[in-house]
Amino acid sequence: MTGNHDARGLGQPDPAAWFAQAGVGLSDGCEFNGPGFVRLNFGCPVVSWRRP
Repeated sequence: MTGNHDARGLGQPDPAAWFAQAGVGLSDGCEFNGPGFVRLNFGCPVVSWRRP
């Protein structure tokens, strides 16, 4: 699962680095949506998707 998030409202020149300082690893959105965006990549085993 992925999500691109607009972080321009934070007023940070490098939002991904800003989040990294807080221990949150996000990808730089320049590769996806452009400057000021960050991307969250989340993964889990397929078995976790299924309800018992």
